[in-house]
Amino acid sequence: MASASVIDQTVIPSLHIAPTVADLKHSSNLYNQLPSDEVQPALLPSHSQEVRNISIQHNVQHKFGIHLIHDHFEIPKDRDIIFESPSGCWTKPIPIEDVHTVNVYGHIFKLSTDGKLVAYEYREGSPTNVSEIDPSFFEEIFKFLLEHNLTDILGLQALGYEPILPMIELVLGNVGTVMLNEAQAQYGGIYRTTGWCIGRESESQELQDGEKHPQTTRGNHLVFIHENPPSDIGELKSFLKKAEIIM
Repeated sequence: MASASVIDQTVIPSLHIAPTVADLKHSSNLYNQLPSDEVQPALLPSHSQEVRNISIQHNVQHKFGIHLIHDHFEIPKDRDIIFESPSGCWTKPIPIEDVHTVNVYGHIFKLSTDGKLVAYEYREGSPTNVSEIDPSFFEEIFKFLLEHNLTDILGLQALGYEPILPMIELVLGNVGTVMLNEAQAQYGGIYRTTGWCIGRESESQELQDGEKHPQTTRGNHLVFIHENPPSDIGELKSFLKKAEIIM
């Protein structure tokens, strides 16, 4: 594993510049090596406090959050995980040759063994402007991950422009996942939290829970596996209504 002093944080592909096809292929391979959320440990309060302090010190609390590194299913090597749209929050495997690289950016990043920050999930649209962020932020957060042996547990999540709201994530079998506003979804208890951020009006000394995996009748955050997967947002909404996830 690279030391913090040799980590390349000045120009990060998929964050400072658009990803290349090679970057997307690297992301696809990385995704299939990630562990399940079931084997990942919980976020310690001391780690939560330290990440919060680093973010506030560098004034990036509205640009980055922390994410529990995990996968949901195996994707074919010629596909990548991309949000179809920020508003719909439907994440699904898309053929790499169909990806318009100038219109996607890295959403969740993992620190690799060679000291590079690698995206393993993407979003469509324009990324948050990170040009004014001092590179020392990345160096400090990477140093924290290295010193606490968290590089395989916690990743960096680039936040979008939309308001930060509590969200739940549901697995749609092998056709992707869907992220829903927690207040607008019907579900059981919370299985575990997978994303954390600093609320705009938070006075807590720890990070706030952001994204969660709920319990459903099919198991932990699993909705359905269907022979005819939804092809668009309209069909997806119909499935979720039938499953009584949304009204």
